Amino acid sequence: MDPASSYAFLVRGIQSLDVTGGFCPCELLLTGDQAFPVLVSPDKQVLIAASQYGGGRMVVAAHENILQLPQFLPLIKNALEWLKPSPGAQVGVHKSMDALSEMVLGRGIKVHPGATSGTGLGSTASTPMTIHRPMTSWSL
Repeated sequence: MDPASSYAFLVRGIQSLDVTGGFCPCELLLTGDQAFPVLVSPDKQVLIAASQYGGGRMVVAAHENILQLPQFLPLIKNALEWLKPSPGAQVGVHKSMDALSEMVLGRGIKVHPGATSGTGLGSTASTPMTIHRPMTSWSL
């Protein structure tokens, strides 16, 4: 999937997102021809980015609290679907992201809380600030 199609998939059904909160996001530097911003602040800071390389994909947030804000649930749902290598793949949420697990489970999204990398799941949400699908030959 090309970056434009991936972006359209990630933001489908979303008009805008409120990113107010008591946190200080880090700077995300996008490199490579498959990396693209998903959410950019009014002052042009990339808050969420995505990329793919080979068979792998990743979505990165500039602060882990972004992934736990209820208003981001539509984007998180889209990201989890985009990251799955197949429609039936299982999604794991690392034990450090319990609030994310509770939020998505409460909305009917099937995830496996307490997951760790390498557990054979289709994608895993973990800290610091990433939701990723296992990559075949590249990782950050």
